[in-house]
Amino acid sequence: MPQLQLERVASVERPHSTADVIFVHGLGGDGKATWSAGSDAFWPLWAFEDLKTIEVWTLEYPASMFGSANGSLVISNQAKQVLDLLASNSIGKRPLVFVTHSLGGLLIKQLLRTAVELQKPDWKAIATNTKGVLFLATPHTGSSIASMASKFPGVSNATAQIAANDPHLIGLNDWYQQNAVGLGLLTHAYCETKAYQGQIIVDKASANPGVLGCVTVEVDGHHLEICKPASRQSPVYVGARKFISDALSTPLSPPSPPLFVKAHQNGAGNPGPIEVDGIEVDVNIAALADEFANYTTSKDEPRLGLAEKLRLGGRTHEIGRAIRLKEEFAKSFTRNQLQASAMRHYINLLAEVDSKFNAHVYPAIVDGASLAETAVLIKTWISDPILSVHQHDALVNHIVIDRMIYYLTGICHIRWAP
Repeated sequence: MPQLQLERVASVERPHSTADVIFVHGLGGDGKATWSAGSDAFWPLWAFEDLKTIEVWTLEYPASMFGSANGSLVISNQAKQVLDLLASNSIGKRPLVFVTHSLGGLLIKQLLRTAVELQKPDWKAIATNTKGVLFLATPHTGSSIASMASKFPGVSNATAQIAANDPHLIGLNDWYQQNAVGLGLLTHAYCETKAYQGQIIVDKASANPGVLGCVTVEVDGHHLEICKPASRQSPVYVGARKFISDALSTPLSPPSPPLFVKAHQNGAGNPGPIEVDGIEVDVNIAALADEFANYTTSKDEPRLGLAEKLRLGGRTHEIGRAIRLKEEFAKSFTRNQLQASAMRHYINLLAEVDSKFNAHVYPAIVDGASLAETAVLIKTWISDPILSVHQHDALVNHIVIDRMIYYLTGICHIRWAP
């Protein structure tokens, strides 16, 4: 079982390299076998050969499925050890991309969170200079197989801590969803579609990081095959190479929808028509861009994830549904960001829900309203009025409103506790 170490994939250091790429294996893996489809198919080396300005590394860390090879360490403690190791090797002084498999993706999310929250300068530099994270079959909300395995004696901490719907995983997932765009991170994800020994290890729902702009891509392979492209023509390798290249040429700032970039200004700063695919659309582009930014970033400095916010409001029973609905709305919001009319429609609805909740529902929560009383207020002030106004709009219904409420909770526009 591997011990904690960082190794270059090439035998010598590349002179004049300008960025680092680190491959991080998953549960039961290591720095070589995880990424190898054969003796001549070690794709971290392909990346080194094909992308001429990067240094490529593999990270090894204890991640056994059984036994105590990782002792009492949990992922938060492992993250600190890895941060210390990376900083000791001068990682974080230039742009950085992580390529992760399974548990490795969770480790890197925790690493970024720890670096941001503890504010240790050389650790924070790692988070600041991370430009992208690629997830290969990472169980963002856990794995049902790990849930079953965790019931048996001798299972390691590494296995037990990725059980489905583990509260720590849910909290970490919320944190990454809320902070990835603000940190300037590009995120890409692949998921398995075939069973391994009769089981899908990480299903598509759990493999989805739920980040605005990230669409999870299905791969024709099982959990152990997804990280082993057989050739340079394999879709996973082609996609990963492009992702690394894109991430390392992208400024560290939240991406704006391409729609907004195409705006033309008339006169002294007055918004004019925009052109999208050769069609002029008459919209107040500056205001739309501002509102888009308002509803894709956290209103306050993020401290708690969606699950924690609901727990504080006495709504633990809603967490599973809330996370699912929030992610569904984020996907829909992303898909429509290039269509001015659809984007304006979404933003107007979000603003309406936001305003009505904070004007009529939240003050009652502060005054001690019960869950039942709060539900009546939401129906009276939010659901019924909005559905009445939009009664002829097939895309507006009770589920959509619930999605918006949980989405707004996730980005700190709505609170359930004083």
